[in-house]
Amino acid sequence: MSIQSYITELEAINAEIKRNNDTNRKLRSRATILEQSITGYLDSNNKEGVKYRGKRFVLEEKVSHKRRGKKDKEADTLRLLSDLGISNTRDAYTRLMNAQKGEEIETRKLKIHKDVKKKDTY
Repeated sequence: MSIQSYITELEAINAEIKRNNDTNRKLRSRATILEQSITGYLDSNNKEGVKYRGKRFVLEEKVSHKRRGKKDKEADTLRLLSDLGISNTRDAYTRLMNAQKGEEIETRKLKIHKDVKKKDTY
């Protein structure tokens, strides 16, 4: 294969991935709406679940945690380190974050930039 055919195939694959992502975004949104409708039905009829085509659709209680921002996590970690009696909390936090990072590995990645042609100005 030539380099042109590689590039053409790569562009086609990337375009297909983008189309799939757009479609999946719409499908996930619709699935959320349908799940809310089913949950509303079960709540309004005081049912724990329903059976349909050999499957059970059951409401379950689940505890989850909201995602926190990087600054909030850092502030809480610094406060915890201070409460534990560590005097230089900033240094301890930095060392803790560096200890959690993995080994550095150098990689190469192909970047694709659109070629912008400059117009001649006279």
